[in-house]
Amino acid sequence: METLSDVFDDVESMLSKHTYNGNVSLYLMRYRTKSNESGEKVHFPSFYNPQLDEDIQCSFLKILKDSRQIYNKETTDYVVNGGSVNTLSKLDVNNYGNVEKLFNDLDNKVNVKPDLSKINMKSLKCYIVEVKLSDNTKIYYFGNIRNFSTLQSKSLMLRRTQTATSNSELKKFDISDTVGFDLDVVMIKLGDNIYVSKIAKFETIFRMSEYFMNEANTVIDSVCTSQKIDKGMIPALKNVSTSDSRIAKMVMKLKYRKAVVNTFFERLDDDIFKDITEDEKIGSVYDDVTFIDGKLSVKNVGDIQQIKAFIKFIADTAKRGIGSGVSSTEDY
Repeated sequence: METLSDVFDDVESMLSKHTYNGNVSLYLMRYRTKSNESGEKVHFPSFYNPQLDEDIQCSFLKILKDSRQIYNKETTDYVVNGGSVNTLSKLDVNNYGNVEKLFNDLDNKVNVKPDLSKINMKSLKCYIVEVKLSDNTKIYYFGNIRNFSTLQSKSLMLRRTQTATSNSELKKFDISDTVGFDLDVVMIKLGDNIYVSKIAKFETIFRMSEYFMNEANTVIDSVCTSQKIDKGMIPALKNVSTSDSRIAKMVMKLKYRKAVVNTFFERLDDDIFKDITEDEKIGSVYDDVTFIDGKLSVKNVGDIQQIKAFIKFIADTAKRGIGSGVSSTEDY
């Protein structure tokens, strides 16, 4: 199968011909922690793999089939802070080490447990369904978990009962071992590509905030190489980016506009800086950004808000094509 359209056609065929039994598997995912060589706590994915009867396999396949319209949209390259609501974000698994590891673990059945006796429903992050198609292509789709144990902790749960002597009784019942599966398909993996309908969910499931902070320094070293950036800004950027996931995420945006950012710095001069900072729509945002003696900086490198304004200055100018002459419709 090469396209999502091929996948959906095959899924509909499997359902109509009842050829799905044994070809649909479920994984309940959570994160556990362990200490690395430095003694730091790191998170890793762990999976529960319950057995499914034929009827439940059919239900999970129908969830995928019913998402066809959502995944029949134009695709755009993944942008860290999201994409257009009218498109699907597409990304290559191999470009993100944390994403690649999770799928390698699934494929090789690493940290996969069939025993549900010790499962904590509250700790589940999402559910993952593996489908083996008619040509033996394997796909995964992700959905959200609905935790009914949380509902029970905030509510008195009663249900109607009928007995031989009464039809008007309500009795308590336990749903702490009950798990719900959302009908929205968050993303689909086909080959090396993931098609994402809900970017925020993707970033939560794969703990992308940690990935952003771990990768931020590499991006800074790669993108912020211009001699027009004051040297004092680089350690300040790195220090803040490795401790604040929001700023790390802003830094990661620059990775996808590297060529335009470099062109902007090549052309940046006093006149272009003045045009930006005196712009009625955006100029006031950059009051703390300075360009003195040909060096871009901020008034106080110890101020996190000013560091954020500095990154936003670079990202916004890259998007609008100010100085570079190349604009973008991407959502920075």
